[in-house]
Formats: sequence, structure tokens, C-alpha cells
Amino acid sequence: MQIPFVQHLLRAFAELMAPWTPWDPSSEEEEEEEEAAGPGKERMPGLWSLLLTMGLLEGPRGAQSCVPPPGARNWARGRPAAQSSTYPQWGDVYSLAGSAVDGNRDGDWRHGSCSHTMAEEEPWWSLDLGAPYTIAAVVVKNRQECCSERIKGAQIRVGDCGVQHGKHNPVCGTITNGSAGSLSIVCCDGLQGRYVTVIIPGRAEYLTLCELEVYGSRVGKGCCPGLSTEASWWKDAVVAHLPGRIANPLVHPQETEARMMLVVWGWLLAVTLLAGPAAAQSCRHLLEGTGTKNLAKGQPANQSSIHRHQIIGSADKAVDGDCNGDWYHGSCTHTKYDKDPWWYVDLGDSYKISVVIVGNREDCCGERINQAEIRLGDTLEDHGKSNPLCGIVLNTSPGSVTTIYCNEQQGRYVSVHLVGRQYLSLCEVEVYSVQ
Repeated sequence: MQIPFVQHLLRAFAELMAPWTPWDPSSEEEEEEEEAAGPGKERMPGLWSLLLTMGLLEGPRGAQSCVPPPGARNWARGRPAAQSSTYPQWGDVYSLAGSAVDGNRDGDWRHGSCSHTMAEEEPWWSLDLGAPYTIAAVVVKNRQECCSERIKGAQIRVGDCGVQHGKHNPVCGTITNGSAGSLSIVCCDGLQGRYVTVIIPGRAEYLTLCELEVYGSRVGKGCCPGLSTEASWWKDAVVAHLPGRIANPLVHPQETEARMMLVVWGWLLAVTLLAGPAAAQSCRHLLEGTGTKNLAKGQPANQSSIHRHQIIGSADKAVDGDCNGDWYHGSCTHTKYDKDPWWYVDLGDSYKISVVIVGNREDCCGERINQAEIRLGDTLEDHGKSNPLCGIVLNTSPGSVTTIYCNEQQGRYVSVHLVGRQYLSLCEVEVYSVQ
């Protein structure tokens, strides 16, 4: 039974054991990548592959979606909130900013559990978590009895800057579902920050939020910056299902953690081995209610240009079903150093899309994909750039796998766009419809 995941792990160990060969700069592509990466950076494929594989096994990003499981802690509930204005109807009880973090998902504004601004240019709502958090997901409940379309295009921003109510913090995602009572799950993929801001950019509008929830883990203040002081929900879920001996409170916390990690690694490897080749068909596990067919696989694709090697780097490499993130293995796209580079796939028909999964390059240059826009719609005008935005890629770590939730947005063409002069490399793009 051939399993790419296990093969990749074994190959990494083999490369570590073999003598390391210096990088031959004779290749045009290698010279260009080395120059782009900066001086003094050496290529160590064995060690890098091993560390990446272990990172995927250890961390939550490679093994789960950002959808909060039952019992996960909502860090936004009861925290201080503010907004650009407050709608005055029915006195001081209704429309308050704090109504969006009262723990009540009732979508009927008349019941008093939704925030509501005046109609104004670029209305905003902001939440202070009290400390920096590593944010996995922000969940937004939309109004249901009327006017639900107003929330379309609202940006979720996360960061540590409170200036202008967090307006200049990084974008976590954009709400595209304007249906009545919709529940939008915006994946922040580990973006860190103290302030969560919702803003409707570029137009005058009312902003109403019937609930906003924040899930993730608190950033510690100890000697290791960024170390979580709160158990992530994936650890909580594992501990809840471990034998009592491992979860025994009398056992030293470090010993419990070590045992837990061994169990997690063992479970992940066992699931991969038992599931067989089918387990490796997707770059990431999918949500319940999501179709199992990758609509993008094998479909016609195009891009703004092809790097000087025509066979390696063509647009179809992102829909070949191979999640390998090493460009030198021939399964990643690669444009030239274009202005506003783009890539798109034609699904052949219009679908209601649940998620788009984007695999980043792992051997080098992962930061190039930062702020890539995923757009979805039925037009190829400007190579799909005129279609509605589904989400933005924020995770630039080597080999990262980003899941963009499109919340049943409909379209035939899925496109990826970068703004400014840059290379665009995609090692896999998967598209799944609603089941």
C-alpha cells in the first residue's frame, strides 16, 4: 500500500542520513530563487522536510479545520466592545455594541440581542479581548428578520493596534454570505492580536451583528514568546478521550504533555495507514456537510505567465491532485515576476462552494503568497478579479495549507490574485461544494 504521507516522512529521514550535497547554482531557476531568498540561505531539503512533517503532526493546523468543536471557549463573550455609532430606536437597551458579545445568537434585532450602527460611511465595530490571542476562527451571526444583505463585504481584522479602532490591523477574512440569519466562520489561521474589528469598507451602510465569537488560545507572557498559556481546543479534545492514566492530574504537566503528543502522533499515523490512499486525496481534512469530490482536480487552469521552464510551473500543476509543496518535484505552478499575477481554474459549471483549500510552496519563498485573494464567480472578466472575494491567504509559513470558507458562494471560476509585482506559486488548489 503506497501512502504519500509515510513516503514523505521516510524520504526525509533518508535525506538526513545521506551526505549533504551543496546546492548547485548552475540552474537558472535556482539562481533566481537564491537571489530572491537573500544571501546566506542554504537549501537543506532533508532537515526542512522532516521539521515540516513533524510540525504538521504536532500542530493543529495540519490536522483539523478551524470550525470550533462543541465546548470550545468563546473568548469574546462579555468583553468590552465599541462601535462607530448606535442606532437610537427603542431607547438605550437595543443596538448596543455589547449586544454582539452577550452569548445570545438570536438573529432577530427586535429581541434586543444585536448591535446596530447608524447608516454611515465605513461603519465599524471593535472588540477588546484584553490580551493578545492566537486566533483560529471568528464566527459572525447575521441578522435574520430583515436587511441581512447589509453585512456582505464586511472585513474581519485582527491585531494589536487599537489606533482607529483596529482599522489598519491585518485582514483575517471577509464575510460573503448575506443570507438571513447566516453564520459565517472566518478562519484566521493563527493570526495574533488583542483587537477584533468588523468594518464595512468603501461604502455607507448600517452595520448589525447579532453575535460575534472568537476562538483560539491566549498568547503567553513567559520566557517563550507566543507560547500558549491556554490549552488549544485540539489538546482539550485529545485529553477528553485519553485513558485516565494519561489525563491523571497527579502526573506532572510536562509528562502529561509528552504522553499526549505521543498518542496524537500515533493516532494520526494510524489513521493514515488504515485509511489507505484515499486519506491522501485532500491536502486537509474536510468539514462535515462538505462534498467529498474535489471539483478543481483535472479541470482547465490558466495563469498570467509561466516561469522560464514550461513543463515545471504550468497552471495545471495546481489541480493535478498532488499536494507536494516542493516546486522542484514538478507539482507547483510558477509565474514570472509579474505585476498583479493571477491564476484561475474553470470548474466547468457553476457550484455553491463550501471551501477552497490552497497549498503553499514549502522548499522556499512561502511569504510570496501573503495577501493572495481568492475570488469566486461566473465571470472571467479581468481573469476573475471582478468576481466576489471569498477570502485572503494569510498563512505564509512554508508548506502551509490554508482553508478558505466561501459559505455557499456560487461560481464557476475560482481565481487567485496577488497585488503588486510578485511571483505566484500554488502547489495545490482544491475546491469543494456543499454536499
